[in-house]
Amino acid sequence: SFPTRRSSDLLKLTAKIAETEAYFGLTEIGRENYKPATEYLASAEKLCRKNNLKQTYADICNWQGLAALLTKDYPLAHTKLTQAYTHTQSLATSSFATEMLARLNLKQKKYKQALSLTDTALKLYQEQKHQAGIFETLYLKAEIYYIKKDYTTSRQILTALIKEKTPPSAIYYPANAYTLLGAVELKENNLSKARTLFKQAADLEHAQNRLKGAALDYNNLAELERLSGAEAKAQTYLTQALKYAEEIDDDELKSYLKAKLK
Repeated sequence: SFPTRRSSDLLKLTAKIAETEAYFGLTEIGRENYKPATEYLASAEKLCRKNNLKQTYADICNWQGLAALLTKDYPLAHTKLTQAYTHTQSLATSSFATEMLARLNLKQKKYKQALSLTDTALKLYQEQKHQAGIFETLYLKAEIYYIKKDYTTSRQILTALIKEKTPPSAIYYPANAYTLLGAVELKENNLSKARTLFKQAADLEHAQNRLKGAALDYNNLAELERLSGAEAKAQTYLTQALKYAEEIDDDELKSYLKAKLK
């Protein structure tokens, strides 16, 4: 039998409530408030299961997987992201789940699996012409190659990213590419190139008031100057990095930088 108008309206209302709670959860993830995030998402998931809201359920599983990944609960992340992939026919949901599974495998040092999943995610994003997803996945691929010490391939990807115009909706930020490319040059002892790239990254971060990123870039510059034997310059960069860490009140970063300062 078909649902009555009243039951149909009630289902639509329930779907909206589930979506609203899910978005509250996603907002809290963005604020790094993971406990309320998981509570909102669990409540939304319960509504979806009860009312057979399959697509919303799949999206919520993705966000639960993301929260678990960020809080290092890797078994839960794998379960939720796999559920998202299994329960959706949406390319957007599938591509996000695949990208997050690639990130999970990278965290677990399963580099071969991570690269394979990254390639799959990239194809899914390309099929949708989802430029932000393409950029973010390419950066992830460069990061994996960097960790694998394949600096040539990492450099090629990062150089291509820097030349492209970043989509406004991308979470990926171009300063990240400059920073990682600087790290590649540093690994290969190209100190002058690395210095230029770290400075470009710091300028981009500072211009957008992304102070944690700027602090990390100044820390990189300090490391580089120490390798060059310029200890005074290294101390200057570390002092600036600490200033930014104090502005954003990042206790972990503050402790790390204070330990490096003489």
